[in-house]
Amino acid sequence: MLGQLVKTNIRLLQRCMTMKQKVIYFSAIDNLVNASNMFGPALNKHLPVILPLVIKRQALASDARIELLKQALLENGGEESVKMLQKHPLK
Repeated sequence: MLGQLVKTNIRLLQRCMTMKQKVIYFSAIDNLVNASNMFGPALNKHLPVILPLVIKRQALASDARIELLKQALLENGGEESVKMLQKHPLK
């Protein structure tokens, strides 16, 4: 059940990350922080898909918003998320 919730959430986030409207991108970042807080390490296997989308447009977001995302992923995802963030560094 949890796996299906994460998968559905990730699909929606992928769509939002590619939208041209900044407000949708910002909402997607905020949702990703919430997803990390709720799903923890279950989100890790989706990071290789999501992080490149975040990085591609991270200049649009404030440094504080990106830092909050980075901290949430590190706190909730454990060692695997550390490795993913080394491969796909956020600003």
